[in-house]
Amino acid sequence: MGPRCQRTLRAFEIHVRGMPSVDDRELWVRTPDMAVRLATVLAIFCGRLVVTVEDWTWARALVEYCMRSFIDGLEEYGRRELGQTESHRRTS
Repeated sequence: MGPRCQRTLRAFEIHVRGMPSVDDRELWVRTPDMAVRLATVLAIFCGRLVVTVEDWTWARALVEYCMRSFIDGLEEYGRRELGQTESHRRTS
């Protein structure tokens, strides 16, 4: 990774670690590492030995999109009440 990529990576790490919500930080804390890995795979696939800013930008955008989709799914399916608690309490 070149110096410019390292600076953008560090800025992304600082952004994630500075999120005000503990829940958000816990979900997003691994995203910089994920983006580095994806950028590395892309660079190698394209025949480069060094990750470029374009590789990093693509990988970060993909990871952010995936995380937002994951969080949307959590909000839609994981956090709503499914009624199982109430039915369990009635039979007990």
